[in-house]
Amino acid sequence: MSASMRNHGRFHGSSMGYVLGLWLLLIGPGLANGQEPKKEVQDPNKEWVGKKVIQKKLDFTLQVEKRRVGRPGEVEFYLVDKVEGPWLWLKHESLPLAGWAGAADVVPLDDAIDSFTEALRVKPNDADSLVLRGVVWLFEKNEADIAMADFDEAIKADPTKAWSHVWRGRAWEIKNDLDKAIADYGEAIKLDPGNDYALAQRGFCWISKKDYDKAIADYNTAIRLNPKVATTWHNRGTAWFNKKDFNKAVADNTQAIRINPKYNNAYYNRGTAYAQLRDWDKAIASYNEAIRLDSKFTVAYESRGDALYQKDEWDKAIADFDQVIKLAPNYSAGFNRRATAWIAKGEPDKAIADYNKAIALQPTNAQYYANRGVAWRDKQEFEKALVDANESVRLAPKDSVTLRDRAFIKMLARRNDAIDDFKGVLELEAWKGANSALSVVLGNLAARQAGKDDEAKKLLEDAAIKCDRNDWRYSIVKYLRGEIDEAALLAVAQNDAVTAEIRSCIGIDLALKKRKDEALAHLRWVRDHGAKFLFLVKVAVAELEKLEKSPGDKKP
Repeated sequence: MSASMRNHGRFHGSSMGYVLGLWLLLIGPGLANGQEPKKEVQDPNKEWVGKKVIQKKLDFTLQVEKRRVGRPGEVEFYLVDKVEGPWLWLKHESLPLAGWAGAADVVPLDDAIDSFTEALRVKPNDADSLVLRGVVWLFEKNEADIAMADFDEAIKADPTKAWSHVWRGRAWEIKNDLDKAIADYGEAIKLDPGNDYALAQRGFCWISKKDYDKAIADYNTAIRLNPKVATTWHNRGTAWFNKKDFNKAVADNTQAIRINPKYNNAYYNRGTAYAQLRDWDKAIASYNEAIRLDSKFTVAYESRGDALYQKDEWDKAIADFDQVIKLAPNYSAGFNRRATAWIAKGEPDKAIADYNKAIALQPTNAQYYANRGVAWRDKQEFEKALVDANESVRLAPKDSVTLRDRAFIKMLARRNDAIDDFKGVLELEAWKGANSALSVVLGNLAARQAGKDDEAKKLLEDAAIKCDRNDWRYSIVKYLRGEIDEAALLAVAQNDAVTAEIRSCIGIDLALKKRKDEALAHLRWVRDHGAKFLFLVKVAVAELEKLEKSPGDKKP
């Protein structure tokens, strides 16, 4: 099978979707014809070497030391690596599949259509020739409709051949008619209940239809029938990933790697599952292997860069995003990601240059404008920041993140209408989203900074009724409502990032209450220990600078 005959999509835990491979052939025991190639006989005709070939019959396997390699019914494209008399050593282009075959049992791919057509002239309605010609039309010539006609004729000629239904199912998949593909795979399974290939292919269709439970059921059966196929484990991992069972996704991809240690997509997908578990070191180790196996694996560089970013290793992340841009210079997300790393590193000018390139490549992407607005914000150029933020909101008026980012800019610029954007975020998320508790906290502080104490109080009252109390930031809401004290709030913190957010809020709250000395202690801790790229840290540092400029205070 050529690379085009196998599906290889990728998940981006984002951003990032999952790699959906198809089928890795079993290399199993047994000898088809009982003969090893007679290696002592040399064929002077070396024209075979380097040619791409296809088998002449469905009942075809390779031979290696008295073993059959592959299985009858499957169809593969091979490269001829060497010739020994009447025997050819065939190697698959991408799979760990190789063995001997008789020269009389294969045909050069360039001549395949004519060869199978001639075979059908001699023996009309020969199902094997129809299927094999259809496979060539489908995967080599990209002629799905012509291929479908051959598969239809093969099924008419012999409706009992399960593999004819399998290959027609593949054609329906390529034509994106998943229901008809599922029907054909179902017929193949009815004709041959032990056909794990058909089960796995049907599982792949269920994944495409987002019916992950049915996909897992099919993969379970396929694995029970044949546990030595790496791609079946890999694809079941895809289904587990989409069900957000990331530990099982890791386990299935690990098993796929045990079976095929060169399975770079399995390394990549395992890395992405580890990333969802926030195990950045294991994610990076898996991405390293994926890149070692394929130095042009663009999305692996991108995902490794994301993981390095999460570890605050900005230079290494930027190096990976450099590689993404080198491999895919028109990929706007590569520039966007590198720009985000520049922001984290405190280099907004370089970030703006990259955001400019991302926007030039994709001028309707709201997030790119929002991100460039963040860079302008960090340069204290709030008018330019608001121009970009307004454009991002115009392009994506129902996106709570772009509205949140505009609210951040307005708050840092001490705009009186920041509270309106925080309220807008809460409306879009129905008070239950990822940004809701944070919007309550910041909306309360922004309203109080603007002298809108009644709005600030109402926000906290509504939060007690509407907010998700399981969000850790709801503890800050409780503090602002007076339900817990500073010590209880600080006890919530599990790491420096959370501590920085909590101390920022406490410091700003105390400053608004005119308790300057207490506020300064918290805000100075944030300045000295908080991650500079965090928005709340920026607000806290701005408040600290304001307090330190006020009369009666000396900067330590």
